[in-house]
Amino acid sequence: YNQIKPEYQKMDQVFKFINYSREGKLDEMKELLSGRNPEIKTYLIREATNHAFSYACFGGQIDVIYWIREIVPEINVLGEYCFNFSWACLKGQLEVIRLLKAWAPEIDINYNNGEAFYYGCFGESFAIVRQLLEWCPNINIYTREKAAIQSLCYSNNFDIISFIIEQRGSIDFSGISLDGVQDRRIRNMILGIVAEDIEWLSSPKLALATEQPIECPICKTELEQYIETPCKHKYCVHCITEWLNCNKNCPYCRNILI
Repeated sequence: YNQIKPEYQKMDQVFKFINYSREGKLDEMKELLSGRNPEIKTYLIREATNHAFSYACFGGQIDVIYWIREIVPEINVLGEYCFNFSWACLKGQLEVIRLLKAWAPEIDINYNNGEAFYYGCFGESFAIVRQLLEWCPNINIYTREKAAIQSLCYSNNFDIISFIIEQRGSIDFSGISLDGVQDRRIRNMILGIVAEDIEWLSSPKLALATEQPIECPICKTELEQYIETPCKHKYCVHCITEWLNCNKNCPYCRNILI
């Protein structure tokens, strides 16, 4: 036990050091390093500073970030595989990513096939997406099989989508699902790519209480709102739009729709 106890004490100090960095408690971090035991100090710098730096990046703890780099000038500020940069993008930490890029100007903003852009979109940070496109106008916006674009559509983030179109000229929405997309402007963008701005397709109707129950012939769900085709057949929004991604005719009577 006496042999194991010192190792537990070291690990306890490591966990405290990392948690303090997450919470931005710089004074407490400095106090841990100012202890009388030089072995503990060396151990902390070796074992805890990289993780502490990462957590400070995620949390936007700028004072902690500066201090750790001051005591460990050789630290890899981007983290392994640019982990610190990516997660700062996810957390919307604009000041942090600017600082990391200033310290590591050689960073490839389009690394790992546009991973930073994906995290910025997933975190719904307009400021991050804007900054990444400014640094790298040709960044891969279709990374992870268009997961970044799908995320923006699902979160109904019209402002970011509009900005990307403004910067890049257009977005290829083919294959993007309408599931969860409530913003009509975004739905129309997606449908405009799929169905060339067809008015009836972008205007769902509400089922009236006086009507007979309406069932989608594809998914067999009773509908509260529906799309009515020019040939007078009624479908749920999801089924008919997904169908028209790959087909041009009515799934019931085969009349040409688009």
